[in-house]
Amino acid sequence: MTKTNTLPDRGKNTPKSFQPLETADRLPKGWKRVRLGDMCRFINGKAFKPYEWDTEGLPIIRIQNLNNPKATYNYWSGALDRQVVVNKGDVLFAWSGTPGTSFGAHIWAGEDGVLNQHIFKVLINTDVMTAEWFFSAVNNALEEIISKAHGGVGLRHVNKSEVEALEIPLPPLTEQQRIAGVLKEQMAAMEKARAAAEAQFEAARAMPAAYLREVFESEEAKGWKDVTLDEAARLLPSKSIASDGDAEVNAVTSACLTESGFDPAGIKVARMRSSSVPLCILEDNEILIARSNTPELVGRVSVYKGEPKGIVAADLTIRIMASDATSPDYLSMYLSYLYLTGYWRDHAGGSSSTMKKITRTQISALEIPLPDHSRQKIIADVLFAKIESARITLAIVQKELDAINALPGAILRKAFNGEL
Repeated sequence: MTKTNTLPDRGKNTPKSFQPLETADRLPKGWKRVRLGDMCRFINGKAFKPYEWDTEGLPIIRIQNLNNPKATYNYWSGALDRQVVVNKGDVLFAWSGTPGTSFGAHIWAGEDGVLNQHIFKVLINTDVMTAEWFFSAVNNALEEIISKAHGGVGLRHVNKSEVEALEIPLPPLTEQQRIAGVLKEQMAAMEKARAAAEAQFEAARAMPAAYLREVFESEEAKGWKDVTLDEAARLLPSKSIASDGDAEVNAVTSACLTESGFDPAGIKVARMRSSSVPLCILEDNEILIARSNTPELVGRVSVYKGEPKGIVAADLTIRIMASDATSPDYLSMYLSYLYLTGYWRDHAGGSSSTMKKITRTQISALEIPLPDHSRQKIIADVLFAKIESARITLAIVQKELDAINALPGAILRKAFNGEL
């Protein structure tokens, strides 16, 4: 396929904006501040209608394909004379969508395709600017671009004229190439560090389930007596939150429920009928289960240890009080085992794929492997210590990831201040 010319038609004269602008910030010697519209031409893709999609031909490059190389494609099998054809190495700019995820410059690394709407193909004057410099400089200025976006909260766009008006710093071509080499090296090191931290993060996140499996799938556990949850505990009453309720309450949400303990940060102010409030105030050592939530969160468990006092749980949370023969911490650990190993993803009901529900009948009928009370306490204490250690590890690795994820911005700031 013939490569589309990537040089704007600017004639032989140097663009006047290649001279310093009056608004230019202090720049390194030899650098200029230029407007994109004087360095590039922006060609918008076509708005393909569903009936134009095919299962073969050239892939239609949409924003989802820019952000995820594994995203599925629709195809165009018609003539190319009215299409914006994209080849590997072409520069693209997504100018519409969700701020923070959709907007941005890309250097196309996929197969040849045709361009969908909401994406510009960028034809750069390569006599003065490299594709790599455009990519880095424009993405470094994304916040400025997004600040000018129009539309609603979820879906926004910028006009072509606003993109053309964006000013970026421009060093001499040889300096761009040198900086690109340094950026490539530093970004590669950062990606290696990110991959290692992400692997550590996933390993730490998997630890609680592994610890729980180690106990509840052990040979020892096979010898414990099985009882129904109804025999080991009792379910406490629940009432609904009411937007027109006459009492303001501090209510438990699923954000309060974690494997390492009850998190009061998830408590939300809500309203309830005053006649319902006394029935819903939590008691010490209640076990709380997320009754209705997404498939990833339904069935999550925690034990309320009595603080803060006076909070309520509504009917989106199942409340359980262990019997005298059952340790609430042990029972919570077993219920966390069910949650973390995917039991409720498979067994929770509900017609929606995004919202699942557990019934009180399902909870009551659960079979619980129950060793003697002293053994329950030992198991719960050991598991809690291990899971808390995993939580701390996860928090440490998350901080490392946050620091790594902040590096590109710091590196780019150095690059565009002439400090690399």
